[in-house]
Amino acid sequence: MAVGLLEVNLVSAKGLGETHLFSRMDPYVVIEYKGQERKSSVAREQGSSPEWNEKFTFRAEYPGSGGEYKITLKIMDQDTFTSDDFIGQATIYVKELLAQGVQNGTAEQHPLYYSVVRANNTYHGEIKVGLTFTPQNRMTGNNRLEDGRTVLRIHRETIRLQMGLHCRVGFEFESGPTLDLWDPC
Repeated sequence: MAVGLLEVNLVSAKGLGETHLFSRMDPYVVIEYKGQERKSSVAREQGSSPEWNEKFTFRAEYPGSGGEYKITLKIMDQDTFTSDDFIGQATIYVKELLAQGVQNGTAEQHPLYYSVVRANNTYHGEIKVGLTFTPQNRMTGNNRLEDGRTVLRIHRETIRLQMGLHCRVGFEFESGPTLDLWDPC
């Protein structure tokens, strides 16, 4: 199993339709991925064609546990005196993107438009989103990462000397000497 970072680039939306009669909407997006949730800024007075240009990062595992690999984007309209209005939502399935990222070291989906639908599945505009998945290296034993690089191990020992408390900080390199430094703690 690979663990990595799934980056969601929230760009813009269009054709969302107004929810207010006399003023423009203040849309924002709640992004969910496998129990993790992020919220965009509010696009004040931007109405049915807001722009955010914000990036959000999620922890992702592939293959992982727990069902579907999907991102849900819930578009809401912020209201001051009443509860926020649900505008619609879009779903992006990312299983293939994660698999490609594991295989190639990274995977990117340039921003595309995804359909926004209401609770009754009627079309309600589009949202533009880009995606990137970058796996992080895992330890494979012998202080090595999957890509073969060596991990620098740092250890700290605290001992009491006659002059007072001092710390020993050591750096161990696989193909070199150990470097020890003594410093007051």
